[in-house]
Amino acid sequence: MGDGRKAELRQRIQRIGEQGERARVAGNTDVQLGLREQAWELISELDGRESREALRARGRIGLALIECRRFAEAERLFYDLLAVRVEVLGMEDDETLATRGNLAKAIALNGRPNESLLLLRRLYADRQRLRGDRHESTLATRGMIAHTLMLAGDLRAAVSAYEALLENQIEELGETHPSVAVTSENLTVIRARMLDPESVRDQEDLVGEYVAELGEDDPQTLAQKHLLAETYLKATRHAEGLELIEHVFARRLATLGEFHVGTLTARCLRAQLNAQLGRLDEAHAELLECLGGWEARGTQNESHALGSLAEVICVMLRLREPVEGGSVNPSQIFEKIALQGQYARSISEAIRRLEAAVGSYEPTHPLHQFFADLKAQYPELLVNLDDEREDFPFRNEPYLEDKIFGWVCHRCGGFAPEGRCDCDSPYLLGDFSNY
Repeated sequence: MGDGRKAELRQRIQRIGEQGERARVAGNTDVQLGLREQAWELISELDGRESREALRARGRIGLALIECRRFAEAERLFYDLLAVRVEVLGMEDDETLATRGNLAKAIALNGRPNESLLLLRRLYADRQRLRGDRHESTLATRGMIAHTLMLAGDLRAAVSAYEALLENQIEELGETHPSVAVTSENLTVIRARMLDPESVRDQEDLVGEYVAELGEDDPQTLAQKHLLAETYLKATRHAEGLELIEHVFARRLATLGEFHVGTLTARCLRAQLNAQLGRLDEAHAELLECLGGWEARGTQNESHALGSLAEVICVMLRLREPVEGGSVNPSQIFEKIALQGQYARSISEAIRRLEAAVGSYEPTHPLHQFFADLKAQYPELLVNLDDEREDFPFRNEPYLEDKIFGWVCHRCGGFAPEGRCDCDSPYLLGDFSNY
């Protein structure tokens, strides 16, 4: 390769790298991913696919995949990258250690946080041995462990881990170090998720600080508002949560587009809040739109999309209930959505898809627990899912309308006007509103 071509490639790599960083800061995840992939191709042409720079570029692609919520792809990339880095750089190289951390992160987000914790604790022991207790990378690994404890559902352990980390970070790095701010904010959010009123007020104050410093519509401010809306959902402050997420959704829709990850996650949260406020028709239609969005992105089998699917099942099961002093007419809702071509799955298909997915998740994962509760409280929904008989009540949509929305017991065929049949079938009992 001539010197002129090398110079041209270096200029393009620098320009694309700067564009990718701007896209990352602005929250344009898809644009960032495309630019990271372009940069990797150019660096590979310039230096070779196994050069340090090319391997770093692949690592940046993996991180961009995580931001796009393509966790399974990110896990595969980091697994392959780790194998190359071990071979080329050795087990104790800093970049090999960083890849181990990124692989553990992808595994946690891909539904296996306890497996991730094992990997992270081994990584922490190695960094502690190689770099010392108070090295910045060792402290960063402790932060990853704390965050993964939260993903595993152990909020108290996560809070304890973050509190100890924050104290050590302040001692070693100083109060103004960016890592201290990140740990402090994470600690605030997790404490609030435990629903201590003072901690929720602290999270509200944190959002106020972002608004004052960056403005109402800055991507970082919107991210903090989204987190606070999630806390409001958990704290049953649904109207306040809806008001917050409406603003987040509107701004992301205007700046990032309909199918951006941030827009879709905000839309799904808005649907959850509407469902809790009794607006089941609106929530059901919007959740189906979310599922369509995840499919358009090719991430329909990732945990966030399956969470939307679980919410669809919850809303469909609740459509029979009286809402806001009146009665919902589920048959009309069913017909309207079917006519719009949006009703792409029956309950049986949704459950089958969820059942296939949760098998790869750890037993403590919320989706795994959701499916277990669904199976316990609605056993008829899971009986003979593979039965091809035409009279199976969840085989096609007309039976959904007649037997679910029409309140006909599909155990004995009897009429169940109060949602309970004389044969005492457990079908139509229970509530999944907390999922």
